[in-house]
Amino acid sequence: MPHTISTAYISAADLTSLLPAAFVTEALDDDEDGTADAAVLESVLIMASNMVDAYLEARYYTPVPKATAPATILAAAVHFPIGILYGRRGMEEKNPYKAQLKDAIAILTRVRAGTEDLDLTARVPEDQEPVQVLFEQAIAVGRDRLNF
Repeated sequence: MPHTISTAYISAADLTSLLPAAFVTEALDDDEDGTADAAVLESVLIMASNMVDAYLEARYYTPVPKATAPATILAAAVHFPIGILYGRRGMEEKNPYKAQLKDAIAILTRVRAGTEDLDLTARVPEDQEPVQVLFEQAIAVGRDRLNF
């Protein structure tokens, strides 16, 4: 299920606390009126959360509730929108979190491939059902093995 602003893994306050206010305004000011456009910010936050889920959805039910999401998900959800904002202004190389974004993508890639797991049950409140894994990892050998 795609995210909405209420299910996004990151809030506007989370994002803006990590970046200079002037940069945030510039990156989100599409109508050039000197203020960040709230709709653009909301769109970026939703897109970033959906990007995280794109890595997870083959193995886990998504979206993962933010209150129980492991740090891996929350970190990626912070670094994706920062990357989007720097990309919107053609400043990808100036992204101060570029290395962290690369690391987050590498971890999520391993999760998607099944070579790394997320512990989605350790933080589940007592009154909530744990998140379920959608499949068990299969191992194929020989010439019938799938290659990606």
